[in-house]
Amino acid sequence: MVQVLTAKVGWMLLLVSLLSLSGSCNASTMMDSNAETCLSDGTCQADPKASTTSTTTKKGNSTASVKLQCGLFLAESSIPKSGWGMYTGVDLQVGKEIPPLDVMIPVVDSELHRTLMQHYKRLSQTIGTHIRGKHGGFGPSKRNSSVAFRDIKVPKWLMEQYYWDSSMTHNWYDAEKIDSVVPGLGMLANSHPGMILCENDGPSRPNILGGHVVNGAGSSPYQNQAFLATTDVPAGHELFVEYGDSWFEERFDKSFGLSDDYARSNVMVEKWQTSILDTHRDKQEQNSTLWDELEQLLLQAVEPLDPRLHEVLGRLDLVRKNNDTKRFAAKDNPAAYAAVPQAPRSVEWLYQEGMCLDHIAVYDSYVAPGEKGAFAARDLPKGTLVAPAPVVHMSRDHLTMLLMDTHDSDIVLWKGMQLLLNYCYGHKDSSLVFFPYSPSVNLLNHYGKTTSGPNVKLQWSSKMPHPEWLEWTPEQVVQEQYKAGMVMEIVALEDIPQGAELVLDYGDAWQEAFEEHARTTPRPPELQPVDINLHDLLTVNDQQKYPPHVETVCWIHKSQHPHFIYNHRKLYGGKMPEAWLPWVLMKTDYLSDTVSCDIVGKRTDGASYNVVLKDTIQPRNGGEEIDVDVRITNVPRRAITVVPLVYTSAELRRDSFRHEIQLPEEMVPEQWRDLKETTQNRDEESQCHLYMAESAIPNAGWGIYRGYAAPMLANNTNDLDHFCEDMVIQVEDFTLNQVLRNRFHKQAPDSEMDSWILDHYAWSGDITKGGNLEAEKVQSFSPGCGMLANAYPMLYNAHKMPPSRLPINTTDPSLGATTHYHSGMFVEQYLKQGKNKIRTLQNGMEIVVKATEEWLESSKEEVLGKLPFRRDFMTVDKVMRSFLKLTQTHSTEATDLLWKLLWNTVEGFQLKRIASVLPRNPGDIKEMLTKGGSAKYTLRDRVREPEWLETHGSCVDNIRPGPSTIDMAGNGAFATRKLAEGSVISPLPLIHVHRQHMDLFNGDSIRDPNKEVWQDGKQLVLNYMYGHAESNLLLFPYSPVVNYINHANSTAANAKLQWSSKFNSEDWLQKSPEELLRHHKTAGLAFDLVATREIAAGEEVLLDYGPEWESAWRKHVENWALDPNWSYEPPVNEWLDWMPTEREIDHLQNRQTSLKKTDFQFERPDKFLGCHVKLPDVPIPPVYDENGVLPEFEWTPVDGMFRTTSHVFPCEVVDRLIDGEHDIRYAVIRKDSVAPLHDLYSAIVTVHPGNHQTPPRRFVSYDMPRRAIEIFDEEYSSPQFYKGAFRHPIGIPNDLMPDAWRDLKS
Repeated sequence: MVQVLTAKVGWMLLLVSLLSLSGSCNASTMMDSNAETCLSDGTCQADPKASTTSTTTKKGNSTASVKLQCGLFLAESSIPKSGWGMYTGVDLQVGKEIPPLDVMIPVVDSELHRTLMQHYKRLSQTIGTHIRGKHGGFGPSKRNSSVAFRDIKVPKWLMEQYYWDSSMTHNWYDAEKIDSVVPGLGMLANSHPGMILCENDGPSRPNILGGHVVNGAGSSPYQNQAFLATTDVPAGHELFVEYGDSWFEERFDKSFGLSDDYARSNVMVEKWQTSILDTHRDKQEQNSTLWDELEQLLLQAVEPLDPRLHEVLGRLDLVRKNNDTKRFAAKDNPAAYAAVPQAPRSVEWLYQEGMCLDHIAVYDSYVAPGEKGAFAARDLPKGTLVAPAPVVHMSRDHLTMLLMDTHDSDIVLWKGMQLLLNYCYGHKDSSLVFFPYSPSVNLLNHYGKTTSGPNVKLQWSSKMPHPEWLEWTPEQVVQEQYKAGMVMEIVALEDIPQGAELVLDYGDAWQEAFEEHARTTPRPPELQPVDINLHDLLTVNDQQKYPPHVETVCWIHKSQHPHFIYNHRKLYGGKMPEAWLPWVLMKTDYLSDTVSCDIVGKRTDGASYNVVLKDTIQPRNGGEEIDVDVRITNVPRRAITVVPLVYTSAELRRDSFRHEIQLPEEMVPEQWRDLKETTQNRDEESQCHLYMAESAIPNAGWGIYRGYAAPMLANNTNDLDHFCEDMVIQVEDFTLNQVLRNRFHKQAPDSEMDSWILDHYAWSGDITKGGNLEAEKVQSFSPGCGMLANAYPMLYNAHKMPPSRLPINTTDPSLGATTHYHSGMFVEQYLKQGKNKIRTLQNGMEIVVKATEEWLESSKEEVLGKLPFRRDFMTVDKVMRSFLKLTQTHSTEATDLLWKLLWNTVEGFQLKRIASVLPRNPGDIKEMLTKGGSAKYTLRDRVREPEWLETHGSCVDNIRPGPSTIDMAGNGAFATRKLAEGSVISPLPLIHVHRQHMDLFNGDSIRDPNKEVWQDGKQLVLNYMYGHAESNLLLFPYSPVVNYINHANSTAANAKLQWSSKFNSEDWLQKSPEELLRHHKTAGLAFDLVATREIAAGEEVLLDYGPEWESAWRKHVENWALDPNWSYEPPVNEWLDWMPTEREIDHLQNRQTSLKKTDFQFERPDKFLGCHVKLPDVPIPPVYDENGVLPEFEWTPVDGMFRTTSHVFPCEVVDRLIDGEHDIRYAVIRKDSVAPLHDLYSAIVTVHPGNHQTPPRRFVSYDMPRRAIEIFDEEYSSPQFYKGAFRHPIGIPNDLMPDAWRDLKS
């Protein structure tokens, strides 16, 4: 026994020496990964996939096997439980390409855009500004992007598991952050850290940078993507590509074996064989148990020292090596083959169990000139499975690209899609898209006009791993973030001869989109072509220069980088070297190992060059930045190349063509069609989202409540509610026109009749995005929540978003007959408590908007009394907390006395606002404080139960706005759900006004009371009023969307009016118009809009406006003739286009004599240029200073500045500054890209005082963003003010018109 132990100790010492002799192998360069999972045996596996069968042709109901030659197969992987693998069907020689070639597709700044998309969908949350990258502009910095967004959780998606590093695919310089999608071997092949049989050779770099743009830049310029065999590989062997050790390290713990561990294991096996087993074979035969124990001792010795090595060695049979197993290279790589012993298969097995992947060859396309195409590599009989196509699923949101306003995160400046979308398959009704990734299938072109039709088709494979996904919703499919589970098949529709191009039907939607893009998109400017393969490179001293869209870069060793030399300048005498340094050899062709360099000299034969490297250094001890340079000599031509500057490639232009390939209808299950028309999706929504009912605010009348149709999670601030999409109607100069009306009729003012109730419902025109600029004084009316929702201090739970101004430029009879302000919406408000966000709206709660104290005092006090303000609630809460403490230390008698004293004080000083909040009974104090304070306690009924809303309220979301089916009607109202005959579509609460309120007047001098005035038309709001020819009374409806209801004759109408049984004050029907207008200053009338037949979801709701309206409209159309002096075009504000300066306009006019100043829209007489500017905090001098110079102030933003026009002043743009030190020619190219550079402006701002006697004041605002400069209509110039516009109220049916109202009957 002692001898055995001694022997073991001796062998242990030898094992330690073996460990030291094994050495180490460096991990290979990391590249981005394939979406695969890895096991503890060191193998990386593709996602689970079903086993496959041989190529077949279907004839009728039978299946006939077709024997076709094949060089590449998809079959069950040799890695246990890993699904598919890729196998070679022919012998491969080291260094040879593995056909077929493919395409590489770049994905640009994907993490940034997915982050922005995530926040874009949160309407009320701040998105934050773009990061300024190393090349400036809207791009993530390669160094800092992860830091800038560290607090934002970017949603996962499957495709990022497949990315390859752009340094390996030759597109490193195309964008700030770029990833590469490499189909075929790049996505289908598995990986093993100990067995690399092929490597990514990358695609061909475009030889010419710039030049002609092909097919709208809709395809990748990176073609001929190739993989090379790194060793001789026999037919039948599974192919493994290299992911790099870093990929495995990021995903697995420290016991997972890496490439170095496999290499060391092989060395140890060799040492074991030669130093131990071969020398002591006789002892092995005598005592096999000893050798087994020695093997265990070896593993035990290794485990604590090197867990990774232990994991690899644990699978090896070190003692009894399997010398009888004759596998390919097994003797050279025993560690890897111990993990994947089945990697070599027989070719016969592949034909029986696999599917062919190389029926496609790649050549220049016939049907798409300038592109690559897919061709039949051999004769393919009808029904042949041309290629299996496993797909990566994703949401359209994953491919969305956004440019957001840097000062207002709710504003999207541009929305586009990644180039990858052009290679995806999808359907217009679904948010899902699918990217196929088997070899060369992405080079299938649309059959086009040069062929008789498609010769291949798509279908889902019966062998896909997860057919149940066809039954899932898009949301459920996208949640599968770590595995692909679906497979398409490309099948021959006819006998296809070898060499014929394979063409597919991309679908009508794709064809229409492509034709529309070709027809409407101007041809992009052709950049000067640069051949990157020319032997002679240009130097900075040559007369001929490189164009601004390229730069030269050099492969320079890190020890010669300026930053490195600066940090090690002690080696050069404490300063930067002035002498030329000889180039240090570099053995890499990765673009990530290059740096920008200036070529300053060259040998006459162009074999080597002298270059200068420049950099800006920030000293470690602080201080100013230092510009340094390093001179390198004898740089060989092969170490220098020309690359594009970021975001100058044609495919990165914003106007590049983007559209998915259409999936056939039969491949898109109903469950996936989540983008169908909203009305169709709402057909099953029986519950109501919004109710009109009595407000919980005393004396406030009606209010609007959130229903119970959808759950509202209290902590889900990522899904804030939005509601009440509606129009905004502008009313011009109401008060002024009442003054002019009295002058016109030579009558005294009448304060009661000259005012109207609508004053209480008006919004400031500046929050309706330009409404205040339409006329001298504008009132904006926003039906729906804008007029139904009440205001109450401290309890507001919604805020108004500005409407969109539609670019209406019609010249037909509808000109000026409808408002052009639409899509005004309300969004749920949230509160911040530290870093937490708290929702303020819940199901059943009354919707309350915020109003200023001034508005509450001026507009609501006569109706609601003295409403408490925020300070009153806070005062009461503070006093009640103190009083509650007193009750705990004093007797009941004493506290009762104190309570009486408190009330005597409140009443004595007539503190009515405090009194309206203060509890009457001191016993209520504790309940008040525990329920959230006095504000919530005073409105205890603001949350209603569903039964109460159904009984006392009426649904107001049965209709939604949309483009009308009626000619010249603009928008219309559509049913959101099926509506039964006789059901109430919507209540129509009504505000009563006088006809005289609609009159407009004008004059030569309207402010001179002695000058004549004349009647000059009617207010636009008249077209939304209900009236009768025999009455002065007009009624304005203000529930959501009802003002979109269009006219149809009595036969086509599907709705009618009746007086409301819930909301109408019936005694008002017996009062005269004058009595109502003088004595009733609140709304009290209401119609019900009732369905006259069943109305389907999505059907337009139509009302008969009456014979008088129809006659007036017919007459208007018959007599229509556009005023020849009328000229109008909607303001065009392209926020990403540069705004020309006054100097540039003058320069262009001097060069082009035919160019008029009015060719620039803002120079037209009906337009002006306005700047969003915060006025300086100091007084603005009224004139230039003594030197004729205007004062200058730096532009500063204001929260929500661009949502209103309250900060807009006329301005003139005088200068532009491009962000960063960039050639202006480069900036011009990049301004049309997906990441334009920031452009800042200086403008002269003019501030007009409130009176007409004081001269305007002017100043220069500098560093102003483009977004702050906007084109507006001049006052009284938009279509609303067209003198010949149609004006007529909607008719109230005779049977609804009370006799008491017929004051014009005679």
